[in-house]
Amino acid sequence: MRRDARGRKDPDVRIAARKDANQDEIVDALRTIGATVQIIHQLGQGCPDLLCGYRGANYLLEVKDGAKPPSKRILTPDEAVWHEMWRGQVDAVKNVKEALQVIGARAITKPLTPPKGELLKSTPEGDDGGDVSRSGNAASE
Repeated sequence: MRRDARGRKDPDVRIAARKDANQDEIVDALRTIGATVQIIHQLGQGCPDLLCGYRGANYLLEVKDGAKPPSKRILTPDEAVWHEMWRGQVDAVKNVKEALQVIGARAITKPLTPPKGELLKSTPEGDDGGDVSRSGNAASE
């Protein structure tokens, strides 16, 4: 903690907000499915990590590292207060699957990056590689 000339804690100095180890993976996945993502964890004071826009709606996501033990995934005191006071949507997510569920997106069925030495093959327009027919009703075919 930085101190002023008299040795008192300086209230205007804030410790840099840290991002969770899985935040980049979640951001990449959200952008891959067409969402816009603004990283806002630097705002501090309990503000969530990500502002995400998808299909005309906005979502606030607090990223927690799912690889850490549950005791290390709890909200910080500032985050808990922020979440309690916020009168809109905010969700904590531990992985890509949870982030996609929050915004109402389908899971990514193709790898985000090709295996070493291979190129991703493009699919015909409209084919997302999923198991649902184009009409949305697999039973109708």
